[in-house]
Amino acid sequence: MVGTEGPRNMAIFFGRVFAIILLLASPLGATALYGQNSAPEQVVIAHMFAAGSPPDQLANQLAPELKKILSLKRVTVAGGARLGDERDNLRQLQQDEIELAIVGTLIFSYLTPEYRLIVTPFLHRTLEQVQALYTSSLGDEIRARVRQQGVEILGWYCIGQRLLTANRPIIAPQQLRGLKLRLPPDPAWQATWHALGTAPRIIAFPQLYDALKQGEVEAQENPASLIRAKKFYQVQRYLMLTKHLVQTQFVVVSNRFMQRLTPGQQQQLRQLVKGYAQQACDRTRKNQQSDIQWLTTHGGMQAIELDLFPQAEQILPHVARSLDGDAGVALFKRIKEIP
Repeated sequence: MVGTEGPRNMAIFFGRVFAIILLLASPLGATALYGQNSAPEQVVIAHMFAAGSPPDQLANQLAPELKKILSLKRVTVAGGARLGDERDNLRQLQQDEIELAIVGTLIFSYLTPEYRLIVTPFLHRTLEQVQALYTSSLGDEIRARVRQQGVEILGWYCIGQRLLTANRPIIAPQQLRGLKLRLPPDPAWQATWHALGTAPRIIAFPQLYDALKQGEVEAQENPASLIRAKKFYQVQRYLMLTKHLVQTQFVVVSNRFMQRLTPGQQQQLRQLVKGYAQQACDRTRKNQQSDIQWLTTHGGMQAIELDLFPQAEQILPHVARSLDGDAGVALFKRIKEIP
């Protein structure tokens, strides 16, 4: 860990204070809000992403619709890591401290580590391949396992293909060697990029801009939409079009919150999220190339074509075995066999 515990602990502390304030704001107090048989009066949608980013847009689209269909007094979008990062938000959902969140693929390594290989970089090239996975019997199995951890996946959407940025040009795989690359705290991601020669560093997403600016890391990887929204172009000059992972995000809800809804409200909520998630996915298809173009014109970045798939495909089976042994190899085989 590279100096993230202090900021993370502060985020958790202020997140809890914020949650308490929300509870006290209810006219009937916490009992009315969270009583076993009481209908909810207000809802928090948490995420760690920048204002104006795709997840923030989605959260703000959902908020007024949730208020209407659930007859709520208030829906609060707590974005920009106000309540901590994805791990904090998932834990808050499990503990019934918040109702909904938008999180990335870290959900699998955090809640269902036995399935963490499904979001390994370089596993899929296209959105269609990812869709096939999530709609397969394996996808159903994973959603059921997530639900056993106290969280339900209401819907998922794509925010683009992840691209590598750095403060020096990388035009060949050999130039990855020793690169101080920031990665999320996902073992499959770290193992894959380490096998490609980089020196992975774990830094929480909310602290990433400062880490790049101060030289703690030389590189990072994210979809173009988030590179633009977080203004990484101000501290990174080169944009490698690796397209190494189709980035998906998930709208998730606390099981205990769902239990406070009527069956009709539960169905309305699932349908609402599914519809808006599809719209978000459609926007991504439309905007990804324009975001890249913006980064290379207004953002001043230099784009470089870099295909690392041939090298990565050679190491992925070894990554699967190193992480999860025979079970990892078996899961990797199941994923690759999905038509």
